[in-house]
Amino acid sequence: MEKLEKLKYANSRLLISDSCEDNRNRNIIFVYCPPKVGSTSLVSSIRLFANEKYNVIHLHNEDILKILYDIDVSIKDIIQYNKDTGKNVYVFDIYREPIEHKISIFFEKIERFHFNSSSEIVKTIPIETIITRFNNIFPYLGDQDYYRNEYGIQDPQSFDFEKKYLIMRNENVTYIKLRLFDSTHYWPSILKEILGTEVKIVRDYETKDKPIKEVYGKFMEFYKIPENLLDLVRKDEKLSYYMNESERETYLNKWGEKMTHEWCHYVLKEYKVYLKVSSENQRLSEIQKDHYMDNGCVCKNCKIKRERERENCIKNKEVSKIIHVKEEKKLVKIVKREVLKKRNVEIRLNLMKGVW
Repeated sequence: MEKLEKLKYANSRLLISDSCEDNRNRNIIFVYCPPKVGSTSLVSSIRLFANEKYNVIHLHNEDILKILYDIDVSIKDIIQYNKDTGKNVYVFDIYREPIEHKISIFFEKIERFHFNSSSEIVKTIPIETIITRFNNIFPYLGDQDYYRNEYGIQDPQSFDFEKKYLIMRNENVTYIKLRLFDSTHYWPSILKEILGTEVKIVRDYETKDKPIKEVYGKFMEFYKIPENLLDLVRKDEKLSYYMNESERETYLNKWGEKMTHEWCHYVLKEYKVYLKVSSENQRLSEIQKDHYMDNGCVCKNCKIKRERERENCIKNKEVSKIIHVKEEKKLVKIVKREVLKKRNVEIRLNLMKGVW
């Protein structure tokens, strides 16, 4: 298959139309960033409030493209292809504080990868054992910066600490870098400025909602960071790139109060052995279903559901997931109920008329 055909196939698998006949097909958002940085929340929020205007695609890496969609072109090629077809293309990346990011990445795979056990078994593992395992692999978790290292931007600009985001246009593609700790107070105004539409941020799919939430809570209660690991964080140049001096000082002081003088972590050779053994032992799939609050379906039933949940979000009420298959089942139940209700009315009327 020629590359052009592969790119057209990729678009079709990702439900991106090659035409630009309406806003949703003309405006494409790629949330292309590392996992566990709040991207699911960003995707669901834009879909919930602007699904009619923007088609939002969420990708972490080419492995996911291959596994989920049987696509064997790069994400950058897909972005370039859509730009070349005349679309307005936006690419979002998100920075998350390093220690919290590493913890979240670790807990995302704690059952199926790090301990290869069920949630119930993981709950019985001493918290000291879990903390030691995390500390040993700490340096190798969540070290990517897609904005500067994956996008291929020439001379990327510095982060704007006043605006709380970074935006630049490169070869007719608009690249945006956000920070997760700005999500509650600043993302709505930032997204309105960039996308020209009101977006309220909906709750993400977090560890605290999962079966091992008790383990996560205990970990956060007892975890103290070894001094050598905190030194690695201090020396991380991304910290100074995405946090100003005051933010860095506040962040490092917070964790400095939870520091021990222990020294630990695997050297790279040990970590590679750990990865090899853990991968060989892994028996559970990493593919997550029903991951988003809003899957972005444009069918009539999901649109109705989306309008209802949008109102709930605006009123600070609980928002339930918008998932096409589930909404379709609900629609069938509603139709059956209405048909039965109508039939019951007809029976009562006929009885009153003495037909029965």
